Amino acid sequence: MALFEPTATTKVLNSDGTKNGKLERPKFVLCMSFNSRGELITGDSDGNLIVWSSKEPRMVFLHKKLNDTGIFTINVNDDCLIYAGKSGKIVELDSTYQSTGRSFELSENCGGCRCILYLNNNMLIVGTMKNSIYQVNLGEFNFFKCLISSHCDEIWGLSQGNNPSSFLTCANDGLLSLWDSMSFSQVWSVGLQEKLHCVDSHPSLDLAAVGFCKPKWIVFDLIEKKPVFVQSEGSEQIEVIKYSPNGCYLAAGSRDNSIYVYRVSDDGLKYSRVGKCSAHSSFLTHLDWSNSSEFIMSNSGDYEILFWRADTCRQVLDVSVIRDITWASRTCVLSMETLGIWDNGMDGTDINGCCEAKNSDLLVSVDDFGKVNLFKYPCASLKADRKVFAGHSSHVTNCRFISNETRLITTGGNDMGVFQWEILND
Repeated sequence: MALFEPTATTKVLNSDGTKNGKLERPKFVLCMSFNSRGELITGDSDGNLIVWSSKEPRMVFLHKKLNDTGIFTINVNDDCLIYAGKSGKIVELDSTYQSTGRSFELSENCGGCRCILYLNNNMLIVGTMKNSIYQVNLGEFNFFKCLISSHCDEIWGLSQGNNPSSFLTCANDGLLSLWDSMSFSQVWSVGLQEKLHCVDSHPSLDLAAVGFCKPKWIVFDLIEKKPVFVQSEGSEQIEVIKYSPNGCYLAAGSRDNSIYVYRVSDDGLKYSRVGKCSAHSSFLTHLDWSNSSEFIMSNSGDYEILFWRADTCRQVLDVSVIRDITWASRTCVLSMETLGIWDNGMDGTDINGCCEAKNSDLLVSVDDFGKVNLFKYPCASLKADRKVFAGHSSHVTNCRFISNETRLITTGGNDMGVFQWEILND
């Protein structure tokens, strides 16, 4: 505690201009940097800026309550210092730790500042608490530009986009984002104000269906960037949503154990309910459409595999019919063609998603262990050969090949990452 007590030689400055030297011990020291004299500069959770002697453990300078939200980052450049905190306000100080008059405040949507670097005397690189990186100019013309933007909560929704190189993501942060895989960049991002869980793009129109973490789904116009249809359905969150290959149907799988099937008309702007598929005894996890858009295959939380006719919402029990169905996608983790992705000792929640690259006969699965697993398709034998790839630091939530199947996209849970993998011939 004595370490945080100013001495008689400590220069003290309060934010209100007074020189009261009494200091309460801060809960956290959040950041630190060294100046050109070798002195350590720290910022803490109480918003205090402290300069420490390079020769002994004592304070040289104390600026109390410099930032009401705490000082999260400090960077020193020659005789100047910049600091910022949760509020997003960036302030520059001179060599005497007085304001130079240069500052910049990021909007609330950008998030608080977590890291700052000088590029030169005027230009800064700022990393925020919403997983974005901005270029900020403190010079004569104050401006900022977003260099990298991403999600700031778990990402579960992933779909191919409206052109061969694009893809869509949605997350618990309420953002729906369109990305371009060739330029490694986010094209746009729209906040929908509520937690999102799943997304699927229409096969021929510039529309996407988005499922919420509540009994609600919408249809979103990818050109106008606005919802064009809103529907409340069931009593639980929408777990999976998918258009049929011909674009004439939409299936929404809910955590209330049911699949709600809609007929699509009026160029994707009108949705009329066909019926409800009800036979699962647990919540829906995955579903796939047949190439003909006649049948649906679904998985549930208690490891059931069921089949349905889309136009009647009746369960298909005839094995001879099921045997001859060809599927437009392979995202159901439980099927005869994906038996080999499961290891001994796994439970039904360890694998979060899978997808197939039809042109190269590849199958990818992603799991709770942060791994991306590559198999040959079909993968019907137990203990199938695989290649395992690491990168995510937490559970991997979803995976999709972009529509030309040259890249694989995977999304993360706690790491909130969007990873892109190139498909190479081996």
